[in-house]
Amino acid sequence: MRRAKIAAVERGCTLRALFAKALERELTHPALEPQSPPELPLLEVRDDCPVLHLKPEDLESIDSDDEAEKALEVHRRR
Repeated sequence: MRRAKIAAVERGCTLRALFAKALERELTHPALEPQSPPELPLLEVRDDCPVLHLKPEDLESIDSDDEAEKALEVHRRR
């Protein structure tokens, strides 16, 4: 409210006129359409990426970056 009062004084109009202009501007412009969710996949992954070829059980066993090498080994064995 304080900023509105300051803006009204700076523009040389009353607070009522400032609100009326803001309301008129808001009602005359069409509302923005909500953005649609991003298209999937969000990440580009090569076809030979090991993660794509692992079974869920294998993925569960990979808990940290330290075990990333294990994932590669599982993929190489197939």
